[in-house]
Amino acid sequence: MIPRAMRYRVLLIAFLLFLAQESFGQIPTAGGGVEEFRRIHPPYLAAAQEGNVSPGFLSPLPLSRLKREFDRKGGGDPRTRAAAFDRFEEGYLAFFGRSFDRALSAFREVGEILPTYTAAFNEGCAALAAGDRQGAKDAWKRAISLDPRGGEARYNLGLLLYPVEDPLEGTTLLKGAIERLEEPARGDAAFHLAVARSVAARQTGSPERARSALDALRALLAATPQEKAPLRHALLRLHEAAALSLLFPKASALERAEEDLRIALGHFSAEAYPSYFARCHHQLGEIETLRFQQTGRVEHLEAAIEHFRRIEPLYPAERFPPFRAALAWRIGDLLLHRPPVDGEDTSPLTDALGAYEKALSLLPEDTPPRVRAHLLFARGSVESVLATKPQPAPVSSGGCGGDDDTRARRRTERLASAIDALEAAARLLENDPVQLAWTCRTLGASYAAILDRGFFDRTRKRNLDAALTWYRKAHDLFEGFDAEVARRIAEEIARIEAERRSL
Repeated sequence: MIPRAMRYRVLLIAFLLFLAQESFGQIPTAGGGVEEFRRIHPPYLAAAQEGNVSPGFLSPLPLSRLKREFDRKGGGDPRTRAAAFDRFEEGYLAFFGRSFDRALSAFREVGEILPTYTAAFNEGCAALAAGDRQGAKDAWKRAISLDPRGGEARYNLGLLLYPVEDPLEGTTLLKGAIERLEEPARGDAAFHLAVARSVAARQTGSPERARSALDALRALLAATPQEKAPLRHALLRLHEAAALSLLFPKASALERAEEDLRIALGHFSAEAYPSYFARCHHQLGEIETLRFQQTGRVEHLEAAIEHFRRIEPLYPAERFPPFRAALAWRIGDLLLHRPPVDGEDTSPLTDALGAYEKALSLLPEDTPPRVRAHLLFARGSVESVLATKPQPAPVSSGGCGGDDDTRARRRTERLASAIDALEAAARLLENDPVQLAWTCRTLGASYAAILDRGFFDRTRKRNLDAALTWYRKAHDLFEGFDAEVARRIAEEIARIEAERRSL
């Protein structure tokens, strides 16, 4: 029979080995590298040009542009042209009068009379202002197809796509906009192109894209006087820091990136510029996480946790549940690496468990099964480790055994809760043999750790049988990709079989 302290160490080592395998020896981010979960984008990436710090979308084009297109295409008889121009003017005035639905209807009618770049572009502007992102994308794509020489639609579509949906396509569109626009719109497109390259570099992890972004950002920084445009300068610093930390994850580059971010934070308060404030703290959290990975120093771990927690109050869970689930999961992964104060301190594990439970409670129903399974595994594994952690000797309660009974009952309840989570994860991982193998191994250890014996040892026998079932499944799976772990599981199976025969 495995001693209690040994069981705890086996479970903890198994879980940490899983995390190391998941993240190639680094702290797992966003729940152990589950790609679907990483794509839950922070809401501050999609924030509209906050406080006019960065250039916004181009406004609808005037009637003179439409008239030139009608002349060029020879569109319509005089009465039809007059009706189109009148309707266009109504839409134009409605847009700037903030009656966006009326503007959208008017521009669509003009486009039906004669499909033109100008009408399609303005329709996209009205659709976006009315809250219809897909309608805006469709209209601007139609405008580009009607007149490939137009730069305004490329600019607006690129600006819409690059922060979250498709930074690579956004980069391509903004390049085309620069070639077709005149100043000052060309300079605005250059600003967003540099930022889009930074976003694309982070999404792809490409050093070449990071270098391109860094060069463009530094050129803009040199051309943007800090005293004349302090907020735009600060925003460029933020993106320069992101590119630096990706391209040069060394101490000197991280120090420069941190300096840039702290300069930016001096301009972006949580009250006035919440999205940029959150971006700065997110990037600082990434930097501190990287420093902890490189040095193992706890102060960097604590700093990373604090930076990520500074973001939470800005995005209430009831309004941003997927993002808050992602953030809680990220914080839980970091808390798991916080060292205990002493041998009896369970607060790092307890805090991590609380973060995982919070993340689970916030996952939407349509969360991909593999994402939910990873989070269930994390929760179940930590709870199992907590249940088997050796407890300090109890203070005497008069010899009645009440303290021992209470501890045993709590241990069993916690293990049962862990097993429920792990079995739910296993059901979702049938098509993922590597993750299923780790889950089966942890389930085997959890069942073996339940010490209740029951009448004539029936309860103990039943739990040992369950442990053997899960260990054997884990053994068969590990034989396919990790012979050493399979060998250790075989030793566990032999010990449990020996105990089972002795009952």
